[in-house]
Amino acid sequence: MKPLELPEYFSYWVEVEEWFNEAQDSMFRAMYRPSVSKETTASILEAVSIIHEQLSTNLTAADVAEKVHMSRSYFSVCFKQVMGGETFHEYVRLARTKQAMDYFMHTNEKVATVAEKVGYTDVKYFSKVFKKSTGFLPSAYRKKYAGGNLFDKQETIVSELNTKKDIDEE
Repeated sequence: MKPLELPEYFSYWVEVEEWFNEAQDSMFRAMYRPSVSKETTASILEAVSIIHEQLSTNLTAADVAEKVHMSRSYFSVCFKQVMGGETFHEYVRLARTKQAMDYFMHTNEKVATVAEKVGYTDVKYFSKVFKKSTGFLPSAYRKKYAGGNLFDKQETIVSELNTKKDIDEE
């Protein structure tokens, strides 16, 4: 980033505004400059698509990295950069939790069935992960959030989930 230079003087307020906007743009570009190439970003976005398509399967970083033609270690580093600091495993867990939340809100399927559909073979482990992510056991979550105005409830739930994630990271 090149140093910001303040002009010797401003004749009009609009010049101050223009300088400020240019300085702001320059700082933004410097702070949020992509650290990986466009091709790598596209590969990571393809990986995200694969994750969502194959959520019910045993997903590993190595398998997904291979599908997007990247080494596992480089994939992990790039995934975290492109996804805003979230690791592959964190992303998969969160995607599975959000999908399970959707199932609990919109279906009456058994917890074991939902667990299997989102990639967990052990129902007890799924319940533990779900509770850690949402603060609710699956049955309690369904009781609280199923039915009613689902759009409003889903926004509230996602907000609560993100808040819980932020707290866990501290």
